Amino acid sequence: MPAKPIAFQLQIPTEDENDKSLTVDALKEEILVNCGEDTLLILPEAKRLTTSIRYWLEDALGAGVRVVCFAVANPGRDIFLEMLEIELELPSALPKADPLCGSPYQGGDGSRSTTAGVKPE
Repeated sequence: MPAKPIAFQLQIPTEDENDKSLTVDALKEEILVNCGEDTLLILPEAKRLTTSIRYWLEDALGAGVRVVCFAVANPGRDIFLEMLEIELELPSALPKADPLCGSPYQGGDGSRSTTAGVKPE
């Protein structure tokens, strides 16, 4: 989870007043200063988060930032001990075509075929 892309997405400056790039630690601090209860961070592959990022997320949670972490299994350490765990079922198949909702999935097998019933090669 690089801090610079998060800062860009949250429209937080990544350079100081001298147009010099902020360090990673300065970026993390700037993100915390500019975030609060209206901020939601969604982190896929939470098992890959480094220790320093997990400790930073503890500070973010303390500042009121809402954090959603996705992982195949709960790592059962540090921030994950404080978070609510929700088990999701795997999707059984892609959605079928629904002409009323404009689904791009047309084939009976869930493929993106534009002609119903024709499977792509």
